[in-house]
Amino acid sequence: AYRTGLRDNALFAAINAVLMFFCFCLTPIMVFRQKTSLNEQTGQLTKINFKEQYSFLFSADMAFSRYLAIAALLGIGLLMGIATFRFITGKKTVNVYYSLGIKRTRLFTAKYLSGLTLVGLSVLVPMLVALFINLAVLGANKYLFTSFFYLLIGMFSLVAFSYTLTATVFATVGTAFEGVLFSGILLLLPQMLLTSLQVFIQNLVLGTPLGSDFVPASNYVGETLQVT
Repeated sequence: AYRTGLRDNALFAAINAVLMFFCFCLTPIMVFRQKTSLNEQTGQLTKINFKEQYSFLFSADMAFSRYLAIAALLGIGLLMGIATFRFITGKKTVNVYYSLGIKRTRLFTAKYLSGLTLVGLSVLVPMLVALFINLAVLGANKYLFTSFFYLLIGMFSLVAFSYTLTATVFATVGTAFEGVLFSGILLLLPQMLLTSLQVFIQNLVLGTPLGSDFVPASNYVGETLQVT
C-alpha cells in the first residue's frame, strides 16, 4: 500500500516541487549568475562580492509569489489527500482493499505515510537545491541555516496540515464530492472567520483603527515638502 501510494501519486509531488523551485530557486540562480556590475561613478565593470551583500538568498520580496506558494502548498495537500484516499469512496476499490487481509488502521497508515512522504519531498528537494546554491556562492553561516529550516518547517507544516485534514475528511465521509466539499470548507474556514471578524470590527466598533493606514506619505510639490 505504501509503495503503490508513492507510485500512483508522484505527479502531484512533482508539480509542487516545480512550483517551489520557481518560488525559491529561480531568484538565487538569476541573481548569482551576474558576476559583474557597473560602477556609476567610474563607469567600469566591477566584480560583485555577494558575501558582502547577502547572508542568504532564497527569494526576492515575494510580493506576488508568496500567494502562489501558499496556494500551491494548500492545493497540493488537498489534491494529494484526494488522490491517496479516493479508493475509500468507491465501493469496488474499497471492497478489494479490505479483502486483502490488511487491517484498516495499517492500510490507512501506509497510505497516509506515502502521501506525507511525497509532499515532504516536494518541499525538501527544491529547498535543498536552493541551499546548495547559497552554500556554493555565500558559504555556510548561521543565518543561512536558520532561514532554511524556518522556511522548510513552515512550508512542510502548511502542506502537511492540508493533506492531513483532507485525509481525515475522506476517512469519515461516504462520497468523493463530500470529501472535496468539506475539505475545502475546513481549509478556508480560518480565513473566512478572520475576514468576517475584520469586517464586523471595522463596521461595528466605532473609532477602531483597524484597517487604517497611519504611515505618513511625503511628496514634493515644487520646492515645498508636504506630508499627508
